[in-house]
Amino acid sequence: MDRAASITELEDRLDRVGFDVGGRVLELLGYREKAPRRRTDVLDVLKHIHSVAWPALFGKPADDLQAANAADDEYMITDTDLLVGKFISIPRSYASFVPGSLVAGIVRGMLAAAGFPARVSAHFVEQPGGSKPSTTILIKFDASVMQRQAALDTARRG
Repeated sequence: MDRAASITELEDRLDRVGFDVGGRVLELLGYREKAPRRRTDVLDVLKHIHSVAWPALFGKPADDLQAANAADDEYMITDTDLLVGKFISIPRSYASFVPGSLVAGIVRGMLAAAGFPARVSAHFVEQPGGSKPSTTILIKFDASVMQRQAALDTARRG
């Protein structure tokens, strides 16, 4: 954090770097697919990130992918042992720093490259029993994405 003025600035820098990486990862995974296809459904692109991109980046799928209870446009990807935070010891003075900001940027970059603009953030979530907190990537899609999804759902139904 020598060159960053605050923890927020450091997390923003990590997010920007991750954004660039995310677009490239999505492109690379598209080349590796036997039958590449464009994902048009929100759930399809999230499942692709959860089960294809995550193992390519971190060696295992994310622990959980779920929709938020409060809003239709929010989803969460949870990983209890995120690789980017595994070998980092964070001093007490930087307790609010979330190394998962890099991963949030990667996810944001993949979603933007796929045509699903969203706000993406990383959060520590305390686990019951006092074990190490898990990292949750919170994804909130833009209104345009949700309108497109509603139109697709309507077209499929009738």
